[in-house]
Amino acid sequence: MSKGLTPVIATVLLMTISVAATGSAYIFLTDLQSEAQESARDRLSEQEREAQSSINMRTVYRGADGYTVFNLQNTGSVSLAIEEDGSRLLDVYVDGQQVDWDYVGSGSSTVRLNPSQSKVINSTETFPGNGNAQQLLATGPDGTEDAHTCYNSGTNIC
Repeated sequence: MSKGLTPVIATVLLMTISVAATGSAYIFLTDLQSEAQESARDRLSEQEREAQSSINMRTVYRGADGYTVFNLQNTGSVSLAIEEDGSRLLDVYVDGQQVDWDYVGSGSSTVRLNPSQSKVINSTETFPGNGNAQQLLATGPDGTEDAHTCYNSGTNIC
């Protein structure tokens, strides 16, 4: 009698193992697909945000303290954080060197630039002398950047 039960038990065990393996594979592949879809959505969202983001240096001039100052305007269609949790997300370079810039006027209360909004930025670098030039570069969040060559032709605006 035990000779007839052994093949039945073996068949039931093989079927149970097959069902468990199939279930495990289904759960694994479902999780993998969900993660791939979420990652693709995140990348697409980031690309869309970069496409809608833009900054522009408007009106570069000599500030009252003799430093190079410029109006930074958000020319994109989404808000840009230029400071978050005390960390600056905007970098300013003068002649290829990163500088420790500062806000002009109202202090650091504005940490976001909404579309069309601008903020006056002090590069903390001396305005170029007459006949000299300065290369300015501002890089912000979401891949935004703008460059400006400031040539002093004898005026306080370049």
